[in-house]
Amino acid sequence: MRRLRCSVVVAAAVMAAGSVAAEGVEVANYSWLQQSPNVFQAFAGSTNGVVGSTMGVLNNLYTSGYVWIPSTAMTGGGTSTSTGTETYWAGIKLDQSRWIDSVNVQLWAWGPNPAGPSLPLQATVTKFYVEVSNDGSDWSKSVAVDFETPRSFTKGVDSQLTVSLDSLAGKYQYIRVRFAVGDYAGYANFGGPGLTLIDPRGHATLSGTDTVNWANATQFPGVTVKGNGLTDAWSGNIANIGCVINGDLFDIDAQNKRWGVSRADYGDPNRWFEINLGQERTVGEAVGLWDSAWCGNSFQVEYGVVVGEDAMGNDIVNFFPVLHQQPTDGDYASKTQPGQSSITAYTFDAVAAQYWRISTISGVADHALFNEIMLLGPAETVPEPVTTGLLVLGGLALLRRR
Repeated sequence: MRRLRCSVVVAAAVMAAGSVAAEGVEVANYSWLQQSPNVFQAFAGSTNGVVGSTMGVLNNLYTSGYVWIPSTAMTGGGTSTSTGTETYWAGIKLDQSRWIDSVNVQLWAWGPNPAGPSLPLQATVTKFYVEVSNDGSDWSKSVAVDFETPRSFTKGVDSQLTVSLDSLAGKYQYIRVRFAVGDYAGYANFGGPGLTLIDPRGHATLSGTDTVNWANATQFPGVTVKGNGLTDAWSGNIANIGCVINGDLFDIDAQNKRWGVSRADYGDPNRWFEINLGQERTVGEAVGLWDSAWCGNSFQVEYGVVVGEDAMGNDIVNFFPVLHQQPTDGDYASKTQPGQSSITAYTFDAVAAQYWRISTISGVADHALFNEIMLLGPAETVPEPVTTGLLVLGGLALLRRR
């Protein structure tokens, strides 16, 4: 009988001998946004008790798909270039307290006045605060970022700031960015500076019920990606652009370019991203973060079974759809449309595989383009692949030790 590399663990499967170790996975400078999107809560507030948005939704704070900009009613700013009369803030609540060393913040504040370069800037920010808490009430742990003079940000790397917590580093569940009266100005219907991303980062040993994004080439250098039949496109929006598998929503491509499929190719199974995790990893959820202007709304997750090697020593891999793929619960699911929180996530029966594909991609605009693809699984150290026989019975893959 042909001997196949162990590549699948479905609901009724039996793991081969030499089971997965559980000592955990070390991560550093790790974005805590690399989790199932339904574990986060975004929030905002103002000293006048009003919460409103001129553009975007609060969920964008953790998907980086677009932007959130406060309304004039929330801040008392806007109408013309003017300082708001209210202090306001926006933030995210994590699934639990996580060790945070720094927070990546991407700001939005409308740029130069189109009536002339010598005229005052429009919406601006002079100073803001990054604050952390474990109860959402005590915000005494605060780091100020002071530009000293008014600044504007629209898009690009200059809008991205890494704010170190320094001596305040520790475990926190709540993170917010606060703009105080006198430190910002609104313009027209923009109540004040907005945000594209709030990204808390830290180090930890992930284990137990923790999940990890195995498709993170920064944390796991053996991870690679390739595509077939994909297209690249330009986009002029102000969102971040991830690098598909680097787990870093804070990154932005200098050319503002990302990859996906065009409308004419929606639903084509022969156009795909293939992610090689470098070794077998158990995965039970796939998350696609889309470009907000050209966003998708569905894709098929496939895992690979290694059936041999070619003459060059490369793996020969057959791909199969995961079992019981279904949308992850969460209110973000209905917001996969331009200008909203652009995210699609699926859970499925856990599979241990090295090779993965995202295929049969569909969208709602002229293109369906990815900012980032995440493959989430239990934070356990996987041993080197073992050799097993693969028994297929009634369409259900079962593993047995040979």
